Amino acid sequence: MFLTDKSLKNPSAVIVVAVMALVLGVVMLTRLPVQLFPDIDRPAIAVQTFWRAASPAEIESEIVEPIEEVMQGIPGLEELRTFSNTQNGWVSMTFALGTDMDRMLIEIISRLNRLPPLPADSNPPQIVMNGGDPSGETLIYLFTQFREDSALAREEYVSYIEDNVKPRLEAVEGISQVVLEAGSGQGDELKIEFDPVRAAELGINLNNITQQVGRSTDSSGGYLDVGRRRYLMNFKGRYEPEELRALFWIGVQEAR
Repeated sequence: MFLTDKSLKNPSAVIVVAVMALVLGVVMLTRLPVQLFPDIDRPAIAVQTFWRAASPAEIESEIVEPIEEVMQGIPGLEELRTFSNTQNGWVSMTFALGTDMDRMLIEIISRLNRLPPLPADSNPPQIVMNGGDPSGETLIYLFTQFREDSALAREEYVSYIEDNVKPRLEAVEGISQVVLEAGSGQGDELKIEFDPVRAAELGINLNNITQQVGRSTDSSGGYLDVGRRRYLMNFKGRYEPEELRALFWIGVQEAR
């Protein structure tokens, strides 16, 4: 009742207090931090490694498990998840809220340097900030379009962006990952043309040619245990254009 009586007897003071509160509220509102995507998830870092033509079992035993072992016991680590797929493996680490991620990044790089030798033909481990969660939202989409008056040839367009534009974007501070999605069939291709009439005269089965070209990829052969040693087996099936030309020429000679 005392405060009410004072307010009724001094309306000017009430107005001054209200104006001051309004001004203070406006000032504080303008200073509130604004983020497009607020940091409401726990901080995370992932380690990704590619090994062409390797099976999930090989990825797990030769790459994922060694990385998982050196990452055990990191301060602040709350969850460690691993994923082993064909040709690539993931080690995703989630940390407690408030963890100094700059310091944690240095710690992870230091631990990766203590890794035992990985397979010779595998790519070095790559660190992906924010855990590389594929379900996360993309901040910016950039679209490019090939024009007929472009200084680049059509077949060079995508490779130029991948070699020159993508590295510059990845070097920008705060960028976690840049994903290049090439559409409209752009990219390298090998075109094989044949004369069906001549092939029929030589007795060449075109189905065999398409099957052989379709199988021209490297593939994993699993393990080979010899005594106390275990060897990884990989079958090389990739061919250079000149090798394919020579291969078909041998087929023509045999058909004759």
